[in-house]
Amino acid sequence: MTKGITETAIYLTSCAVNGTKPEEGRLSGVDFGELFSFASYHMMSAVVAMGLEAAGIMDTNVKRHIAYSVRKNTYLETASREVQNKFEEAGIWYMPL
Repeated sequence: MTKGITETAIYLTSCAVNGTKPEEGRLSGVDFGELFSFASYHMMSAVVAMGLEAAGIMDTNVKRHIAYSVRKNTYLETASREVQNKFEEAGIWYMPL
């Protein structure tokens, strides 16, 4: 794992969170396989993929990681609503965190 991969992942995360477009020069020569391996290990592949998407890079890895994130959030939201509905039916007070 190179220092450049770590910095690139952090940079792309910052761009995705702040809604800025990454500079093209910062992404030249990046091994995207290594980048996604690093990002996946640290559970940040979706946000790195969103940073790459903002840079105009939409390969199959980027699409796959974004789609996985959307699917995961959809499942989580559905399950959360089911639990909340059951609490309300039973008259149990709750506070989502």
